Amino acid sequence: MRYQIPIQGRLTSQLIKFPISKKSRIKSLIFTLLLAGCAAPDYKSATTDSARVRFTLEGIGVANVKQYPDAQCLLTSDGAIAFVGRLFGPDMTLTEHVSQRISPPAKLKMPLSDTYRSEQYVEISVPPGRPFVYGITWWKSKATSNFILYTKFFRFTPNEYTDYEIVVDGDNGFRSREFEIEKSGNEYVRISANLAQTIFPCH
Repeated sequence: MRYQIPIQGRLTSQLIKFPISKKSRIKSLIFTLLLAGCAAPDYKSATTDSARVRFTLEGIGVANVKQYPDAQCLLTSDGAIAFVGRLFGPDMTLTEHVSQRISPPAKLKMPLSDTYRSEQYVEISVPPGRPFVYGITWWKSKATSNFILYTKFFRFTPNEYTDYEIVVDGDNGFRSREFEIEKSGNEYVRISANLAQTIFPCH
């Protein structure tokens, strides 16, 4: 049985009810620098006991997924640790796919991946037991009449030898849902889980 609990509401500037002051921004940068000596490496340094994470785009649009340094607040201009992948919705034309000129999303042959198109998801290994911070930027394709772009940052700490799926919903604004993938009998199922903590943009 699949349990799905969507995060309610669209991601807009109105959701940021507590703007972060310039002073807090400076503190966040200092906090990031202090953590630099023990900061999480990029996901490419994952080990044999790593967790596996699949990012999936459901619905229209395009989504960029990047790994960011851990901080109290973030901006896209802060610079990513690593580029995870670009996911494409069904509204993207073949010409738009080719024009992106980036490598195809990585695959690890995780369970239940056969339910998606190849360009719809990316799978990576992540070091367990330490925060993994990622940013998702979602936008509508050029084929739509109104160009809309959202970015949101998240933090979660994966467990060793565990499979996760993070679903970006492009049909209902920009929503994100998290699941653990577990084996039940002879089949794998997605179990809804509140894994990720939102990191608000700096102001």
